[in-house]
Amino acid sequence: MRNFTYLLVSALLAGSTAMAQGLRINGTVVKKSTLSTLAQARKAHVIQQARENSSFYSLSKAPIFKAMPQPVYGDSLITSPEGTAVNNMMRSDVSFYSYFGYLIESDSEAGLGSYVLGADGNIYLTNPLSTLSTEGKLKLTKRNDSTYVAYLPQAIYSEDSEDGSTFYAYANRLVAKTSDDGVFWYPDTLSDGTCNDSIVFSYKDGELSQADQSQVYGYPYEMLGLTDATGSWYGYGSGNIAYKPLTETVTPIPADTTSATYKFTYNTVVDSTGTEVPTTVLKQVALSKNGKDIYLHDPANDNADLWIHGTISDDKKTISFPEQFLGADSSISSYLWMKPGTATVEYSSSNGSYGYSYEFADKDTLTFTYDAATGSFSLDAPEALIVNASKTRVYYSGAYVAPKYEPFTEVAATPANPKFDSYQAYSESNGYGAVQFEIPSTDVDGNILNTNKLSYNFFVDDPDEPFEFSTDEYTALTENMTEVPYNFSDSWDFYATGDQHTIYFYFDGAEKFGLQSIYRGAGEEHKSDVVWLDIAAYTSVKGIVNNNTKVAKTEMFDITGRKVNSTYKGMVIKKTTFADGSVKTAKLLNK
Repeated sequence: MRNFTYLLVSALLAGSTAMAQGLRINGTVVKKSTLSTLAQARKAHVIQQARENSSFYSLSKAPIFKAMPQPVYGDSLITSPEGTAVNNMMRSDVSFYSYFGYLIESDSEAGLGSYVLGADGNIYLTNPLSTLSTEGKLKLTKRNDSTYVAYLPQAIYSEDSEDGSTFYAYANRLVAKTSDDGVFWYPDTLSDGTCNDSIVFSYKDGELSQADQSQVYGYPYEMLGLTDATGSWYGYGSGNIAYKPLTETVTPIPADTTSATYKFTYNTVVDSTGTEVPTTVLKQVALSKNGKDIYLHDPANDNADLWIHGTISDDKKTISFPEQFLGADSSISSYLWMKPGTATVEYSSSNGSYGYSYEFADKDTLTFTYDAATGSFSLDAPEALIVNASKTRVYYSGAYVAPKYEPFTEVAATPANPKFDSYQAYSESNGYGAVQFEIPSTDVDGNILNTNKLSYNFFVDDPDEPFEFSTDEYTALTENMTEVPYNFSDSWDFYATGDQHTIYFYFDGAEKFGLQSIYRGAGEEHKSDVVWLDIAAYTSVKGIVNNNTKVAKTEMFDITGRKVNSTYKGMVIKKTTFADGSVKTAKLLNK
């Protein structure tokens, strides 16, 4: 089995402003404006790092800096304290995580928050760091009815080592220290050699907040950071923490609504020219029995049960969608709103590409033009529908310019041929190889398909027998699989992002790979041609490469971003830079 997975990274840096000082990590000064550019270059539009995508490997191997040993207040995880869970809290904070030697910052004002009012009178924070999911809760000891104290360091994360021992990481108090190089965070060492290692929280009427909300150059002075027992920081932290009860409510969908599939078209920007081009996908729309209420499924997340409520006018010429609260999206750990917006195409000299700049519209309702005869409704550019993680600033999980909805009629169709994009040869030292490819979600005439009825077969040498993925090698599968659904991903051996797919394989000696798409629309089955990849054309290329792109350089980093060589043992991040400037990253366990 492959000890390898993609590095899953997401950040929110929308609206970052330049500053005189910068963040420093491993001697590298990174200004806040630079961080924003880095995120934009990676098209990091996810508004907050998804907690289930946050994981640590070999945490103790390479901390960001070394500090003096600290006494540990809590050296075991608190996982299930007795008490009353307080959910539906809206958490705000400024948080950090480390990425390739850079310290990435995100500030959230509508994160999902919860804590436990303990039977012992104390408070226990769930996931005290908003950028990392931890099994351990953080204990806040009651000082009085309005004051609680986190005595630190406290263990909140553990990892079993191969030798049978357990490594613990701790929530610790760090404070900002400035120099000519910028800002960095360290344990608050006092003149007598001890550390000021407690964080005070205030509590009133269900609201809980870090008492010290001060900032240095716009960053928290006092931070809850993840360290080892010596105070060595791993780059994960949260400051300016506050919890407030959620007061917003969602408009419920009536039980008599009927859901239907619609074509959803919106504009995107071609980076090289700044040209706006339409993109079409399928989304769900629900209509109430009274014929007046309409509900759009959240276009930013097909898996979230979030809906945008609108009203059809009496003359059936318009549909109005007022600004509204949508609910919680656990995949990005945030509450969301629909906000009317506008978009402008702008060129970024820092990353050399065009993109949209979004603003809130000067009105609180989006009014679509409605064609009752066809059931279609649309907005014209520059108007945009924004799914947003803030009521006060643009902080979006999805933004859609000139949106248009049209009823989708499913018909029998032949799917377009797949396309191989890149290939990584089997490596005996790694024990795996990989192939990347496209499964178009359109038919041979370019018409969009219902991807729930689209799948593909993978062939190895034999054109008559699809390859069977067995649970013996593909351990994330629950049963053997031959035909792979279009949307299938197990986040280990199979990855799917829209039309883009990746499969890892565990054998050598194949001469060619084949792909064939299968579509079962309107009760009929139609297949594409079998498209083949001649493996011999790729055997001299190392790493996953594009057909027309050569590898410029390959670098390896430890988990904190320090550059290492191929002899390094432990979890590393492999960064491959191609001749066209594109970059691919992956996690790899070197033994």
